[in-house]
Amino acid sequence: MMSLKKKQLPRYCEEVLAPTNETHGTVVHPAWCDRCKCLCAGGPRYKCVSASCDDFDLCCECFISSPVHASEAHCILRLDIPLHKNKLGHYKFDYTVDQVSGFPCSQCSGPIGPGQPCYCCVICPHEFVLCAGCCDSTIGAEHEHPWDHVMMFCPYGKPSAPWPRVETFYSGVSACAPERGIPPTDAQRRLTGLEFDASFITIRPFNWADMPEILAIESSAFEDPYGPELITELLSNSNTWANVADFNGIAVAYLMCERKKGGAEIYAVCLAVHSLYRKRGLGPVLLKGAIEDARAAGAQCMTLHVNALNSVAYSLYSSLGFVNLKKCPGYYAETRKKCKDAWKMILNF
Repeated sequence: MMSLKKKQLPRYCEEVLAPTNETHGTVVHPAWCDRCKCLCAGGPRYKCVSASCDDFDLCCECFISSPVHASEAHCILRLDIPLHKNKLGHYKFDYTVDQVSGFPCSQCSGPIGPGQPCYCCVICPHEFVLCAGCCDSTIGAEHEHPWDHVMMFCPYGKPSAPWPRVETFYSGVSACAPERGIPPTDAQRRLTGLEFDASFITIRPFNWADMPEILAIESSAFEDPYGPELITELLSNSNTWANVADFNGIAVAYLMCERKKGGAEIYAVCLAVHSLYRKRGLGPVLLKGAIEDARAAGAQCMTLHVNALNSVAYSLYSSLGFVNLKKCPGYYAETRKKCKDAWKMILNF
């Protein structure tokens, strides 16, 4: 897995290296690892829930290397599905270890002795506790534990006091999905499958905290994704802005526009939807909103470029009233796209 390193940037933004095909299709969490300073990607994200830790996360590799990150006992949530930090701020638990009694693993029934690490479900109303060896198979084909339940790692044994339970961390998604036995690698796709509810989509302005998610969208959508330097440069221009489609606190699609010719022309710089959220109507919603805003602002037209072989995007733009203005040979000459030509399209108001 490629490490996405954090670099120095202006205060309004934290930069990562542009994702490449090495990370295409992997789970990308909207969080930085506080140990290696990389974006949490390619596996579960681990988040400390101790009141003394302020927004502490570990990536999968760092957790495997050493799950204990503090001198005192801290519990850590294991998150297989990307979840915005705003959805986790309410869950805190100060850990007191049960040093006396042992207990059986809820999956293999093997004994978990006092002081041995274990995982506790924070959603099941009854005590569902796993030994460390069983945790990775909790969502296996032969296990009945719901795929979207979140496990909490307890490094020194089961807590002596009951831990807080929540109904679900995933707004709009049932905590007990009807289908069981979905492997962890498919959990993210399951979240965006039958449970997807468009009523939980919010169109809002881009903010710099969205940058990791925008880079994940770019990596998922394009062979030659925009890098952080270019996105930062574009959005630092007072004539450029972006709107995002927000699902469950995560930016899953975005549209960037630029004001040209004193506002007479609005140019759609980039429209991208994460591959897991396509065919949900997010692209048309973002574009229609931009068209309405452009009309209201007194613009005379909206323009954009589309790859000459991208029939899906071309059909979308045509359905909204865009027509060919001119062909631009070699427009994508500096990219790895198979077709280097583009159509410039225009929608007159």
